[in-house]
Amino acid sequence: MRRSYGQRESERLERTPFSFSTPRLTEGMSQTDTRNNADLEVALGYAVGSDRHVFESTFLLDRELANAVAASSEPMIGQLRLAWWRDALSGTSAATRDSALVASIRELWPEGGHELVFLIDAWEAFATAPELTTSIVDRFISERASMGAILAEHLDIPVTKRVVDQAMRDWVCADLAAHLTSEEERQLVLSLWAKSKSARQSLPRRLRPLAVLSALGQRALNEGGRAI
Repeated sequence: MRRSYGQRESERLERTPFSFSTPRLTEGMSQTDTRNNADLEVALGYAVGSDRHVFESTFLLDRELANAVAASSEPMIGQLRLAWWRDALSGTSAATRDSALVASIRELWPEGGHELVFLIDAWEAFATAPELTTSIVDRFISERASMGAILAEHLDIPVTKRVVDQAMRDWVCADLAAHLTSEEERQLVLSLWAKSKSARQSLPRRLRPLAVLSALGQRALNEGGRAI
């Protein structure tokens, strides 16, 4: 018998019996308004025309997912919150009636936002890992950074994926390092970033918001991973 989505979700939650004594992310990661995230607000100011709506909705989604994880003391709670967003972007819930962000994403993306479900998967893997090993953290950074290439493809901006991934990796590492509660895990992020550093290539003008985030991220990381 084919299992329903709810049954599959319940089984997945049951496979996560552990809990954390302290949250992995600081409360600052739960700010879901770009006006409360100076780096994003500055970067979005460089968006060209209607591109801003696409950039803003995508980064706001990422912030909402971060909030779902940061505000959860147990992985199961975080999974339930992330599941709401997965349902919304997959079109299996009536969330568009209640969320202006979901409605915006579904209007701006040709597949109604299904293209961004990979972000939910990345945050879920991060939230439910019993231990943040080098491979898990590196994979999370890479997957989250790939939203830059997804944005470029959606906006039909010609750019090499490797180039935009490098730029986004700077910001993702800085953002993560600034909000991890564990000093050991923060040092791991700094180490991964240092190993991946290479000469950065310029991005097309329409991707200037990502170039700004890259510059802000590099500065923060070079100063030991302070808040951006």
